[in-house]
Amino acid sequence: MIKLTVVITSYNEVKTVLQSVNDAKLIDVEDKEIIIIDNCSNDGTRELLKNINDPSINLILQDKNYGFGKSIEIGLNTAKGKYTYIHHADNEYDYRYVPKMLDFAEKHDLDIVIGSRVKNFNSSRWNLIKQRPEYLATVISTFLINLWYTKKFTDIIGSRLYKTSTIKEVPISTYGAGFDFESISRICKRKLKIEEIAIGYTPRICRKDKKIKWYHMIDALIYMFKERFLNHK
Repeated sequence: MIKLTVVITSYNEVKTVLQSVNDAKLIDVEDKEIIIIDNCSNDGTRELLKNINDPSINLILQDKNYGFGKSIEIGLNTAKGKYTYIHHADNEYDYRYVPKMLDFAEKHDLDIVIGSRVKNFNSSRWNLIKQRPEYLATVISTFLINLWYTKKFTDIIGSRLYKTSTIKEVPISTYGAGFDFESISRICKRKLKIEEIAIGYTPRICRKDKKIKWYHMIDALIYMFKERFLNHK
């Protein structure tokens, strides 16, 4: 079995997508595969991806924008690796920490490892919120997950490494901006083995390129509340 599948998700990332592909290749895990899933970009991203001349890369071009969660679902269903790492095409998460996440997962027999941005922050959370108001969504959602499921997470929206066979058993019903929030709720509800470690993180310089906005927190809270109190499956 392949040790690691790297799933690259992209939507309108013409400025960064080729660098993300190169970074995925540089992940220091010898036995790995790379799957790229483009969610019907219309800014030239698809054309760049089509020009990649590498038969070892599995490129999947969706025929319309199904949402981030759908890209993850397709990636997980296609993955052949024992573990799957979700590699975002915006390059905010440092790919050099992936082997550390993988070693941590194997050593502790974990189902999910979250790469926490917060553990490496030098500034206070309140200063971060002043600088980047969208970070408030991370603070609130992490607090609620900790409260509802008796956890001690610092960053539930960090990067993620999954044990592929386990995460395939967790259903996905939200394909838009609420995917990360619904999925972590379902993961905790099923009492899967999940821990977090510190990773490197470099936020976008141009904040207008961020696709997740502060108002997406409203949907996130709804998804999390429904999963915790209304979904009894």
